[in-house]
Amino acid sequence: MKILISLAGKVADYTVGAIGRDETKHRVQNERRDLKKIEGRVLKWLDDADEAIGTAATKNLGFWFRIFIALLQRDNWRR
Repeated sequence: MKILISLAGKVADYTVGAIGRDETKHRVQNERRDLKKIEGRVLKWLDDADEAIGTAATKNLGFWFRIFIALLQRDNWRR
């Protein structure tokens, strides 16, 4: 059960990070549509956020997903 709670926490962390990134992307798109200039540091932050979220999700969620599947298989085996 502790592992499932930990898994849920990790998923929530990545979801919140992705939502913040997506909200910022949406604002940038609106500013571009209004022909406003976007600061370089904002664009760099978006690039860094995309890279960090992608890397973390690939490494950590893959690990937790394998544990989750192993637990499911173990529980099915016991039945």
